[in-house]
Amino acid sequence: MWKPTARELGSKGEEFPLSIGLLTKQQFLDGIGTLTMRNEIGVRWIADTCRLQIVTRKSELMIECSQSPPVEGCSSFTVSGRTASAFQQYNDCVRLDLTVKDILGNRRNLALFHDGRRNAWMGIDCGSYFSRVFMISSDGIRTRFVYGGSREFNVAVLYESDPSRLYSFKWGMRNLETFIDAKENMNIIGEVKLARSLEQKMEAEGTAYDHGRLGAEIAYVVTKELIKPTRVLLFEPSRGGKDLCSEDEKLVVQARMLVRTRKMSGVTLKNEIMSNLRSLLFKLEQDFRYNTLAVRGLAVLTFVNHEDTVKLISCLRLRTAPRPSFANTVQMALNH
Repeated sequence: MWKPTARELGSKGEEFPLSIGLLTKQQFLDGIGTLTMRNEIGVRWIADTCRLQIVTRKSELMIECSQSPPVEGCSSFTVSGRTASAFQQYNDCVRLDLTVKDILGNRRNLALFHDGRRNAWMGIDCGSYFSRVFMISSDGIRTRFVYGGSREFNVAVLYESDPSRLYSFKWGMRNLETFIDAKENMNIIGEVKLARSLEQKMEAEGTAYDHGRLGAEIAYVVTKELIKPTRVLLFEPSRGGKDLCSEDEKLVVQARMLVRTRKMSGVTLKNEIMSNLRSLLFKLEQDFRYNTLAVRGLAVLTFVNHEDTVKLISCLRLRTAPRPSFANTVQMALNH
């Protein structure tokens, strides 16, 4: 159904020419021009403004973004994806769908909306509707899409670069190769160093979501170093189920980061870590039930001690192996 709209033209009874043609993708994009987004509600860890310029290359659409001020030295970045073959109608707007995929295999469905008169806008697919994206920003590793209303907002993250370079480790055992081909349950302890000031601030001042993001990224790097699967998939930390898995789904991973442990010591600290490890291992048991291909599970618990040192305990569990005790591993982590 076509619903034409137009401004008031001339007077009643006056004739004017009307030309009707099919809208092409290039005409639609040319009409959008440059989009400007602003971080008007003060979301942390992102830039204040971002200007978007759209460039097309056959079926691929590239959104060249310049942001101010730079975040971790990043002042420009590109969001690219595949556009749909046909337009859709959304209320009074024409909608062009765009699928964006990051280097870790995550996908998000975006769309550009324009009615030919008012400013165009970008939306993100939320299932039964599109929510307006009011800011895009990059720190050189993560591209954040901030969407939602003026009081509540959500953040979708896609990775433009591997997060491995954000973290380095000091392990409590020398022969890490034994973890790769392990035939029994194993535990390992270590320390984590956050390489950039952004992640250090997220750890010290961030929300529970920020800590979940850091914990998942640390687990991603741990999985790559200890297990070395062909590819690791990292999911949105706020969703349910497994936090990460190998591409062949034979390995499932649960991750968690604790910062309240900074104010704990002695028995209180030990009990807190034991409780959270039990919770992660219980979640792995659930993952084994819901993921029939999984034969190994990895629990990665990161915590901050009273000296502001970030430590981790990683527990490898085999589906068929009996459950061992990890109390000695926790004590070693506290003494390390």
